[in-house]
Amino acid sequence: MNASNKKIVILSVHDITSYYKESCINILQSLSKLNICSYTALITPFWYGQYKNNDKKLCQILKKAQKKGAELALHGYTHKAPVTRFEKYIMRTTVGESEFAYCTKEEALNRISLGKQMFEQVFATRPKGFVPPMWKLNHNVLDALKEQGFLYTTTHNRIHWIAKEKSMYCWGYCFDLGNNAITNHLCNRGYFFLLNNQKSGVIRLTLHPLDVKRGLLPMQLKLIKNLMNKGFCIQSYEKYLGDLEL
Repeated sequence: MNASNKKIVILSVHDITSYYKESCINILQSLSKLNICSYTALITPFWYGQYKNNDKKLCQILKKAQKKGAELALHGYTHKAPVTRFEKYIMRTTVGESEFAYCTKEEALNRISLGKQMFEQVFATRPKGFVPPMWKLNHNVLDALKEQGFLYTTTHNRIHWIAKEKSMYCWGYCFDLGNNAITNHLCNRGYFFLLNNQKSGVIRLTLHPLDVKRGLLPMQLKLIKNLMNKGFCIQSYEKYLGDLEL
């Protein structure tokens, strides 16, 4: 089936960490109330190099969600990076979080290995997916992920199916657009209008803990319910790629 004729939402929850514990739990429990079982939970093991993702309540919820069909994937190691000149002066995006944008292969291998180790210690499972913070990576990171045996990774407008050496266009809709309030307001209004009127296709939709703080979660849940009522199927990255193989 052509992608334009499908009705699929690839849903992911970003920045899952003990630092954002309450907001993360709010999102995960809200999805459970909608009977959404298949989605990707993106876990950052050592947020900003200060907060280990080992909160007992949050981890229990994640493990329970995994048993019901959720995918647990790796979302960087610390999510922290040096602030670039572009971020500092333009302030279009969240500053200092593009952890894998400018890595050497050695740096990427080291960070990925450390992240996997902490991930596996908590969840006793190996992540198949890796989504870089801010959706930014370079060819060094792609090479490192291939060596580490990851199934896939993503950038803002593509899903990279590493295991198959394929790259597929698929725009990622993110409602957390950082520090520029005007950009946030205009883009989010446009996104909600566009997605609420979507009739078919493959949509990548992301939820962030800061969406809760900014009061966006109720509108996002309403959007998801609207898409489900139109016949859209909510899936994790792993489920989506698995179905493509059938």
